[in-house]
Order: sequence, then C-alpha cells, then structure tokens
Amino acid sequence: MYYSNPEEIAKIVALFISLHDDASTTSIKLNQTFDEIGLDDFGKMDILHSIEQEFDYEFTELEIERFRTVGDVVDHLAKSFYIH
Repeated sequence: MYYSNPEEIAKIVALFISLHDDASTTSIKLNQTFDEIGLDDFGKMDILHSIEQEFDYEFTELEIERFRTVGDVVDHLAKSFYIH
C-alpha cells in the first residue's frame, strides 16, 4: 500500500542523485544500483542524508543496508508516509 505517489517521489530522488558530483549519469532509472550510477557508499549516504532533510525523515541503519537500487529508496518512501 502506497501512502504517496511513487512517481512523484521518484522525480525528487532522481533529481538529488543527478545533481550529486559523483553521479556518472543524469538519466536515473529505478532499477539502477548506486554503484551503476557511480556512487560509492559515501555518495549513497550523502544522497540519503539529503533525502532525509528534504522529507524530514530518518532512515534506520537496517533500511539503508537494504537499499540496493534507486527503486528501493523510492518504494520505501512511498510506502512509509504521506508526502504532500
């Protein structure tokens, strides 16, 4: 069950990723891993921190470990709370 529109969240998450200095592409797909985008663990953490600030939400360490693809993050956010 989604509380928020995954397409809207995907746009925001993709924007954060594409603006990151280490991202090797600006064309972000949901099935891409952070490695495929050119982000190491530090880059991934930087992106997730920016997303936390944008949505006033804090990921747990377990959630962060489970995020393998961009879609994992989008899906988690869309199912976690309502974003207006």
